[in-house]
Amino acid sequence: MAEGFFGRIKGMVEWLEHGCFIVWVLLSLGAGKAVKAMLNVFTRIPPDWITPIWIFSSALVLWALLALGKRLHKRSEQKQTAQLQGAVTPSAQFLKVDEFYKTYDNIML
Repeated sequence: MAEGFFGRIKGMVEWLEHGCFIVWVLLSLGAGKAVKAMLNVFTRIPPDWITPIWIFSSALVLWALLALGKRLHKRSEQKQTAQLQGAVTPSAQFLKVDEFYKTYDNIML
């Protein structure tokens, strides 16, 4: 039962990752449409040029979002590996205690 539960959670997380990508695509298309609207209002660029410009700006925004997401993912992986490397195993902890006890030469010990 535990494998099924964790398998379902893993599936949900994978769908969330796909949903995040879809949201980024929609945001980039929205930013491109905003650029298109500003070009129509504030410039006298021919309409034949406006469409390639807004498509290029949408692609540029999507590229920036993907690069940012990759950087954040890489940073979180580095943080997790640093936490795992910093963890002390119980056997190593007991070895340190044994070394500490050997430093004292006392009859009581």
